[in-house]
Amino acid sequence: FVALMCLTMWFMQFHNMRVNMPRSAMQGRQWRMQQSMTYLFPLMYIFSGAVAPFGVLLYWLTNNIWTIGQSLW
Repeated sequence: FVALMCLTMWFMQFHNMRVNMPRSAMQGRQWRMQQSMTYLFPLMYIFSGAVAPFGVLLYWLTNNIWTIGQSLW
C-alpha cells in the first residue's frame, strides 16, 4: 500500500503539473523546484507511510485516486 500510495501521489503531481502549467513557465528555477518536489514528496512518504496506521494509508490512497479521477475528468 505504501508503494501504491507513493505511485499515485507521484502521478497526481506529475499530471497536474503538466496540465496546469503553461509551457512558458516550464523553465528556470521555479520549474526545477516544482520538478524536485514532484519526485521528492512521494519518496518522503515512503518513510512516514511505513510507520503510519493502515487507515491513514488507505485514506491517502483513496484521496490520491479520487483526485486523479477528478483531474482526468
